[in-house]
Amino acid sequence: FTFAERKKTESFKVIFIGSLNQRKGITYLLDALAEMKNVELTIISRGIYDESLLHNYTFPIHLVVDVPHDKLQDELHQAHCFVLPSILEGFGQVILEAMATGIPVIATENTAAIDIIENGIDGFVTPIRDVQAIKENLEKLQSDFSLVQTMGKAAYEKAKIYTWKKFRNDLVTYIQTLS
Repeated sequence: FTFAERKKTESFKVIFIGSLNQRKGITYLLDALAEMKNVELTIISRGIYDESLLHNYTFPIHLVVDVPHDKLQDELHQAHCFVLPSILEGFGQVILEAMATGIPVIATENTAAIDIIENGIDGFVTPIRDVQAIKENLEKLQSDFSLVQTMGKAAYEKAKIYTWKKFRNDLVTYIQTLS
């Protein structure tokens, strides 16, 4: 994924990538956005998705299903912030993919965010099920577009640390310590 500087637009564009189900915490993001003005949400979903979760919301929601991996970057480049409000998640690779494009990430403690994101520097880590924390962090970014740019650049720099090469080397080193 490549870096792209974000352009300010009339509405603040948020993106969510993942299965559209409550385990991913989607309603907490939807409830946070419902309390805000001039926002729109793009949901990139593959596999399991429950569209009924979207029916009670009136702000613009763009649901895109089964986006090829090479088009995912294009969708991320259009957004100002990526949010992963998961209740339970392993290592959310999508966090690093989003960061690599140069956008701030808001994710819960129950994702890899707690190990990757420096809160307030390259993104925000929130407690699970905390609509207010998600909303407050989104409002910080929406009200100060320079923060989107600054945090996005910091996110990009952080993502460069977590390469597949580093992962392979760390894995080999770890396995060697077991011998």
